[in-house]
Amino acid sequence: MTPLRQVSRSPRYPRVPGDHCAQQFFRGLPESVWSPELNARLLELAQSKVALYDAFISEMEQMPADEAYLQQHSHSLGSRPIRVLSTGYHGVHTLDPTRKLTAEQQQYQDGVARAQAAWLELSSNAKQLFTDQSSEYLPFDQPDFVIAAIREVYDESR
Repeated sequence: MTPLRQVSRSPRYPRVPGDHCAQQFFRGLPESVWSPELNARLLELAQSKVALYDAFISEMEQMPADEAYLQQHSHSLGSRPIRVLSTGYHGVHTLDPTRKLTAEQQQYQDGVARAQAAWLELSSNAKQLFTDQSSEYLPFDQPDFVIAAIREVYDESR
């Protein structure tokens, strides 16, 4: 099996004046699909819980070891259906289809799609599905896209 490919560091996107750490860490609050109470509580946690950021940093530091483990322990899933959902806006927390990606940003998006394609090697029944109408938060931006992929896998698994 081909090893997972490492994707280069996320390109920088313009910082919005007035953004704070919670706005950079999350997609941005408030999240329109969440209640005002949930948004307020998450913002409070994001602004006051250093452990949240420590956990994120730790997770990022562990990724190389996780990748090595997955490479050493990978095996075929036979013909089990797998769907890899990809978007051309990974790392872009605010979806603005009118804003063109820079060459660096496009290179990063292409690298993410290639890295995600490595999962296709796990099954003879794997497909990579693309949408350009979503940020990396597919379940929020394109729930019907996600549901359709789940239904397809479910139907093929029966």
